[in-house]
Amino acid sequence: MPKPLVAIVGRPNVGKSMLFNKLTGRRAAIVEDTPGVTRDRIYGDCDWNGREFELVDTGGIEPNTDSEMLQFMRRQAELAIAAADVIVMVTDVKTGVTAADQDVANMLLRSRKPVCLAVNKCDSVGPTNPDVYEFYALGLGDPIEVSAVHGHGTGDLLDWCVAHFPAPSVGTTCDSMDSYFENEFGKYRFIDTAGMRRKSKVDDAIEKYSNLRSIAAIERADVCLILIDAVEGVTEQDTKIAGLAHEAGKASIIVVNKWDLVDKDTNTMAEKTAEIRRDLSYLTYAPIIFLSALTGQRVGKLYERINAVANQSAMRITTGMLNNILEDATARVQPPTDKGRRLKIYYMTQVGVKPPHFVIFCNDARLFHFSYQRYLENQLRGVFGLEGTPIRLTIRQKGDKED
Repeated sequence: MPKPLVAIVGRPNVGKSMLFNKLTGRRAAIVEDTPGVTRDRIYGDCDWNGREFELVDTGGIEPNTDSEMLQFMRRQAELAIAAADVIVMVTDVKTGVTAADQDVANMLLRSRKPVCLAVNKCDSVGPTNPDVYEFYALGLGDPIEVSAVHGHGTGDLLDWCVAHFPAPSVGTTCDSMDSYFENEFGKYRFIDTAGMRRKSKVDDAIEKYSNLRSIAAIERADVCLILIDAVEGVTEQDTKIAGLAHEAGKASIIVVNKWDLVDKDTNTMAEKTAEIRRDLSYLTYAPIIFLSALTGQRVGKLYERINAVANQSAMRITTGMLNNILEDATARVQPPTDKGRRLKIYYMTQVGVKPPHFVIFCNDARLFHFSYQRYLENQLRGVFGLEGTPIRLTIRQKGDKED
């Protein structure tokens, strides 16, 4: 079983990151008295009375705002909430209950998950601070007084979290559930999600967080299996889920299930492949496998494909090999020109994997048309394969700093 996950959330500047550091015993999170410094999710391991679990620290949640950065931080917090087994909402006794606190509390109540209300900055030891009483108004039950600076109350907080972890064998149909499996092809962890319903059907909190868990599962995965119903074909939701996997840079395989229910002739598979390629045109790199989970037809081949695309997504290519390909490609098809000025490409290097990420340096990024980027991407795939994985190309002009 995977370790239980505890998400630490709250509005900015209530001491979430300092509490995270105190609980994990290390400075894994950035601590600064400035709202919005911790912008992404940061994970750390924790052990309390022999029970191991994982903590995730999130950026501050602000009420709905037009700020792109604050919207990103809120989105990251929503994903952490969706993936968590238990949630700790951190507030600040010195500030008291704010409108932003109520907004966060309402979000957590809608998640229908166990929520512990931690009132931070209760730095003195003694009788209950009367200022804590106003936090009952948030509707999250009895608050626990803590001090991230001194460690007061953190034992009570951890006791509460451990007591509310889910039983190991229990899961719900709307959760993302991990299953471990080993066969002759290797060791695997499958993340099974409840699927995503059409937006018009997402009319309550359970469905909203079920969808968010699907998104969180995509983020955790190395390979995404895009499941298509052979009888129904590609649906609007299939295109949405496939698009999320593509945008997340995940290696993907299109799995056409229930192939045993389709009336077939010699052209059926080719026709179905053409339909899928048309409907998922941005996923042309993803292999398609037709199988039947019911009869077991071609299921064994799926593991071979999973291994292959995982390896392709993690492939590293030397700068020397890349520039040999680049030299050959630009000799065959000249870089484009605009108003008499020609694009000059100096060199290419790889800066990341999962997915393979390449940076290309040139004289003027404005001359680097999308069609020529696609041409170079096709050259890379033609030489190195890179089946099943998206490719990221970043264009830099001379004088820009390299990552």
